[in-house]
Amino acid sequence: MMNNNRLFSFRGTAPRLEFWIWSLVTTALGGLILLGAGYVGIEITPLGWGLLLLLVPLLWIGLAVQVRRLHDRGLTGWWALGFVGLPALLPELAPLETGMGAILGLVSLLLSLAGLVVMGFLSGRTGPNRYATHGLGDAAAVFS
Repeated sequence: MMNNNRLFSFRGTAPRLEFWIWSLVTTALGGLILLGAGYVGIEITPLGWGLLLLLVPLLWIGLAVQVRRLHDRGLTGWWALGFVGLPALLPELAPLETGMGAILGLVSLLLSLAGLVVMGFLSGRTGPNRYATHGLGDAAAVFS
């Protein structure tokens, strides 16, 4: 059974397995919620807006897991802004059809890929760091 005690927590670390599980779960559920909200018409129905409100806990869980995963790598959680926040913001600064928009889109893609590599593929730091007294994130703790 999965350990949900720290699901909403930004403290501690998260091993790669925990990061991948919750990334896939929150992405799938978020996609279903957005699909449902689009189907019922979020502009005119309270049900559509209610479905969108369900995204708030999913976004919180996703961000918390990313921050804990960065902690496992020995990095501060603020790196999530560069890996997730900036890629979401940069394309809004200029239309994609312009040269600047294309450059910002490319920068966003590169930042997102860097975040995926750092959080999804690189192993945690060995030994204690300022976020945990243990070394690598313990995959068994995910299912304890």
